[in-house]
Amino acid sequence: MHDFPIPPDALQTFDSFCADYVDDCRDRAQAGALVARRDIEALVDLAAAIAGSVAAWAPIVERLDLGRTAAFDPRRAQAMIVEGVFDDRLTGDALRILDAALALDWR
Repeated sequence: MHDFPIPPDALQTFDSFCADYVDDCRDRAQAGALVARRDIEALVDLAAAIAGSVAAWAPIVERLDLGRTAAFDPRRAQAMIVEGVFDDRLTGDALRILDAALALDWR
């Protein structure tokens, strides 16, 4: 599934962030919990797409002779994508859930 270890508390962190988000949305709107669950599902799908894309890039990048000796770091690439593309698009709660989902690598 992935080439890097899943942090031992990653699932607990993901579950905690999701529960907090659902509770917050439930408090703000009548159908808030349903909306939150749909958002979480979309964020998990986004995490899977990001992880899959980064995984697909790795063998291509490794073939390049760029004069650098550092190995391709999938976690760093994922973090840079989230920061560079989604930081101004997603709320703080959504970013936390997305980061936690990426730590689980949902591919």
